[in-house]
Amino acid sequence: MIDEDSEYFLDELEEVTNLAYDTGYADFPKLLERWFYLISDAPDSIASIMNEVISSTTIDSVMNDMLVEQIGIGNNTLNWPLDKVKRLGGQQILLRAFASTDIDYEKFVGSYFRSFKGDYNDASHEQVRKLFLPHARELDRYIRRRLEGGAIPGSDRFVPISHNQPIVQEIIAGLENITNQLAGVNDGDPDEKAMLSGELSAGRRLMQATHVRLRAIAEIVVKPLRWIAKKFVDAGIGEIASAMIALVLTYFNLR
Repeated sequence: MIDEDSEYFLDELEEVTNLAYDTGYADFPKLLERWFYLISDAPDSIASIMNEVISSTTIDSVMNDMLVEQIGIGNNTLNWPLDKVKRLGGQQILLRAFASTDIDYEKFVGSYFRSFKGDYNDASHEQVRKLFLPHARELDRYIRRRLEGGAIPGSDRFVPISHNQPIVQEIIAGLENITNQLAGVNDGDPDEKAMLSGELSAGRRLMQATHVRLRAIAEIVVKPLRWIAKKFVDAGIGEIASAMIALVLTYFNLR
């Protein structure tokens, strides 16, 4: 069930998204700035989801793996990951770079979109059709599915945990780190924090098993992390929790 505030936010974000149809290349970064300003004021439940998306990849990965440079004007290509969250994260990072002018938007559309024949508006409109609008639609669907609590495919099955993989050790260490930091957080009800610490400890023990049920990972590991990411969205512990969620979802392929 999507609450009223989240539904209002998503409707407002869609209205700003649709302005891109009639926005020229010179004004598109400004439109993105407005779009991301709206996202920065998202309800907590959506903000925590967005933090997970952004934490799924890095600017270095976008520049080195997702932007493919080739010889010739307009021949450069975009190589997005098959993984949905990493794809959304990479596109978010690229679009944010346009908005902040960290990447020259005019030069980019002239290099990556074949419509460019000297007219930057044509190239920008192609970018909107092929990148921004598909990204905005996929992001909206992903957020709605998460808010509605979509079931995890195959959640009753057991899967192995490979403890020689660095990502597993990173998850276990991250859960312990969050547990320790939670004790030093001044905000929040003491009983509530004690309950969360117990859940995180249980999650850490679960990650030390050789086989686990995916439903248990979702309930015992992911659920308390999501609560912490939402409750402490503006604090360091909230950012760490969001990063841990991204790692857990990636390792167990919970999309």
